Amino acid sequence: MTEENQPESSHPSLELSYADSAYRCVCGQLLEVSPTKVSACPGCHRTYPIGFLESDDGDETVLATLCERRTKIVTPLGEKDPLIDQQWGHFRIIEALGQGGMGTVYRALDESLQRYVALKVILGSGVGEDDSKQVQQLFQEARAQARVSHPNVVHIYFVDRSNGAPFFAMELVNGPTLKDLLEDGPLPFKEVVGIGLQIANALRFALKYDIVHGDIKPSNILVAENNEIKISDFGLARRLSELKTGEGVLAGTPNYLSPEAAAKNVTDFRSDLYSLGVTLFELTFGKLPYSFGSRSVEERLKAHQFRPVEFPAVWPESVPAGFRAILERLLAKNRNDRYQSYDELIDDLEEVKPLSMPSAGLLPRGLAWLVDIFCLFLMTVILFLPVRLGPIVEFLGEQTLLNWIIHLAAAVGVPAIAIVYQWSRGTTPGKRLFQLRVVDSHGAVPSRTQIASRTGMQFLLLWTGAVMGILEEAGMETNDILRQLLLIVPLLIEMGFVVYSKKRLALHDRLFRTRVVLDARET
Repeated sequence: MTEENQPESSHPSLELSYADSAYRCVCGQLLEVSPTKVSACPGCHRTYPIGFLESDDGDETVLATLCERRTKIVTPLGEKDPLIDQQWGHFRIIEALGQGGMGTVYRALDESLQRYVALKVILGSGVGEDDSKQVQQLFQEARAQARVSHPNVVHIYFVDRSNGAPFFAMELVNGPTLKDLLEDGPLPFKEVVGIGLQIANALRFALKYDIVHGDIKPSNILVAENNEIKISDFGLARRLSELKTGEGVLAGTPNYLSPEAAAKNVTDFRSDLYSLGVTLFELTFGKLPYSFGSRSVEERLKAHQFRPVEFPAVWPESVPAGFRAILERLLAKNRNDRYQSYDELIDDLEEVKPLSMPSAGLLPRGLAWLVDIFCLFLMTVILFLPVRLGPIVEFLGEQTLLNWIIHLAAAVGVPAIAIVYQWSRGTTPGKRLFQLRVVDSHGAVPSRTQIASRTGMQFLLLWTGAVMGILEEAGMETNDILRQLLLIVPLLIEMGFVVYSKKRLALHDRLFRTRVVLDARET
């Protein structure tokens, strides 16, 4: 479809008539409902993606089964909303905040407690059985959201009905949605990881109460003060225990639907994991994981089910390479290849999370290095003390090959122990003593490859000592000048880089893109 033929945003005067499975255009014509095709109005020739209702901010939500939701948007374009200044129970409506497929959200004054709240109102198209289904849908959302009492979930205060329509009052978040923030482009990686951790923690908490959200996307996630995330809109939330294979309901948002949701086969929480993956991808790169040639719902569903994720051809330097593995796992087509618990995801996000710590000064870094060198020399003495005993020395004097093996063990074994120690602990005795920590260029925990390589080069002094021992065993005489050069030159190179480089980085830090910071975390 060409750009000029793209569907327009839904007009506030459109009416959805689900009784006859039709869509009423703004010109009054009724269009046949199709969940997968884009139709043109015979009266005014507007094109509409019939399978979903588009809200005023361009966000689309697939209607689970059209006959289950009877939403009428009654405010003509340019006219004042008739609900403004109306009294709904002990709430007085002040202004409209947003409008979607399930109703309108207003800012309202709770006159009993004298505080502002967000009031979600659904205006029905009739009364009786259809209206009761609508009420049940609203109450289901309110109860699901109220059950999840978590700092990262919008709190529900009150649910009732007034003037013939159901409504509920919830926490008013004075902040934008993630969708609003995306209008200025992708977010800094540190913010993305922080958002991901908050959402994952909230969804993990919801799962404890048997709740699966069902519609994770940027427009359903609000940003409050201090960058605190608030998940809203539990309109498609389901009890985990009630999800059944092949229940035949297409529910969610096409751009964020998991492959199993697109196939109407959601059985557990891993569908939310996929939607979270799409959201984090969009926050990181400013685009969705798939590009679309049209606004067809069918094309979007097939993309989630069959097409590979479109990662950037050149990975941004501002994003750690390890984050790609997290996104790949979240966006796996097969739910068994995704994370099997929120705990796993949270652990991985914590590993790539940038640490906000100041760079360490030269004095503590130098002292920590000396402590580490001393510990390694001490370890070498302890490990090889037996071979220095008189009888063993006499025996080894006749065993050239065995002497080679011992020196090679010293050259490889001791630094290997240092590498394994820092690999597993994330620090060394010297850094621990002076409260220092190694981070990568993003401020996150370095990869194991970085740690191993950096540690091996950091203790180059030990390697030179071992090389001298091997040369001597090979019969090559090393004079005092060569010995001093082999010991002093590596040290001078390291000190030169630290003193004269602008960022005071040692050679091994420059090569492996790491730095030493003050470890100010709580222990």
